[in-house]
Amino acid sequence: MRIQETQSHDRLWYRINATRKMTGANKLVPTVNALLHDLYEQSHKRSTPDLRVGSSTSMLSAVDLSENNTRAVIEFTATQCAVLENEKRVRCGIKRTGRKDHQILCRVKTIDGTAEANKDYIPVRQTLVFEPGETLKNLDIEIIDDNEWEPDETFFVQLQIDPEQKAIVGKKSINQVTIINDDGKELKYLLY
Repeated sequence: MRIQETQSHDRLWYRINATRKMTGANKLVPTVNALLHDLYEQSHKRSTPDLRVGSSTSMLSAVDLSENNTRAVIEFTATQCAVLENEKRVRCGIKRTGRKDHQILCRVKTIDGTAEANKDYIPVRQTLVFEPGETLKNLDIEIIDDNEWEPDETFFVQLQIDPEQKAIVGKKSINQVTIINDDGKELKYLLY
């Protein structure tokens, strides 16, 4: 719930929420599902490294996850991306570094955030195959375009690899996708 509390809002957001509260309509405050909340809490606990000079975690970026190219490292090319709702598709890049001489299977799945599966996007749960020598895959996720104004929404894409493979998931194991609302007057004024 800290995600919602730290986000700043403009006057219009507060006016709309006040009107919705008086009329009994749903608030614009997004709800976070339990799985997403747990993922956020786990990543927040891991992402508070000790950055003092000489500490072991200050050298974290220099760690070779491939263990001298003895295993492949699979991760997203970016930790977040954004797409306009009317584009109807978002592309997430997945890269492979380290060992490249064998086939790697990685599972990809979407997780609801403030965006809901089958309402805002088509959920994905599939296995991608990196053939020997292949270093980049693209995952296209379909975005559902509606004509209803709503705040920008997010969902997440997660990578997983079976432990028996000669591979590991890299530091960028979750990609946050933001669906930018394009149905309101505000965006039209910005575009013209």
